[in-house]
Formats: sequence, C-alpha cells, structure tokens
Amino acid sequence: MVLVNLALSVVGGLTSRPAYWSPHRYAVYLSFMHAAARQVAASGSWPSDASPDLLEYTLFTTTWQASG
Repeated sequence: MVLVNLALSVVGGLTSRPAYWSPHRYAVYLSFMHAAARQVAASGSWPSDASPDLLEYTLFTTTWQASG
C-alpha cells in the first residue's frame, strides 16, 4: 500500500501527499527531496535545473542493481 501511495504521489508530483501522511511528515519528506536534489545536482551527474519531482520519479521507478 505504501508503494502504491508513493507511486501516486510520483504521478501527482510533489504537490499532494498521501492521505495518511501528516502535514509535518510530508514537510519533512519534501525537505529531504529538495536537499537530495540539490546534492545530486552538485555532484555533476545530474542536471542542475532538474526538479525534485524528477529525482522522486527516478528513485521510485528505477530498478536498482548491486554494484560489484
């Protein structure tokens, strides 16, 4: 259920929160996503003008593989 709600929030962007998230929890989440987007953009491997929505979408739709 959590992944479904996260996927719905990805589709809707960072403008709406899952119904069971408190306003405080969502504010913390938004703060994290904005900070993470800034950090990734500063690394040079991510477009500097990319929005946190793109990072959120990438995190929840990418198939991750172990390195090594």
